[in-house]
Amino acid sequence: MENQTAQNTNPPTPPQSTTPPVSPVFPKKNNLVVILLSVLLLMAISAAALFFLQTQKLTKQLAQLQIRVQGTPIETIKVDCKDPRQTTCTSTLECMMHPPYICGSDSKSYCTVCEACSNKEVAWYEMKNSPCKKQ
Repeated sequence: MENQTAQNTNPPTPPQSTTPPVSPVFPKKNNLVVILLSVLLLMAISAAALFFLQTQKLTKQLAQLQIRVQGTPIETIKVDCKDPRQTTCTSTLECMMHPPYICGSDSKSYCTVCEACSNKEVAWYEMKNSPCKKQ
């Protein structure tokens, strides 16, 4: 009887399992990709900010140059057209009609000196800050 009471006092042992313990599966972290994309995003934002600031700076500089050009008076001197006159002008520039204006003796505005003097009705031309006025 003593043997039986000694055996009953031992706690029962659980049956041994043959399967290994299962550990939870976590997705792999892509730290390198996240870091790379973060760096690229910061570089893109920095470049955009730099372009914005440079654009603002250039806009201010252009505004100052326009004020200086428009504020500079041009001495009006009549220049005679010389013979022989050109019949064709090779200027490929657009006529923007901003100062200085080229005014012919016929009171018309011209884009280039060549264009003014190629007209036989024009004896002279002058450059002005203001548009040509009919006389």
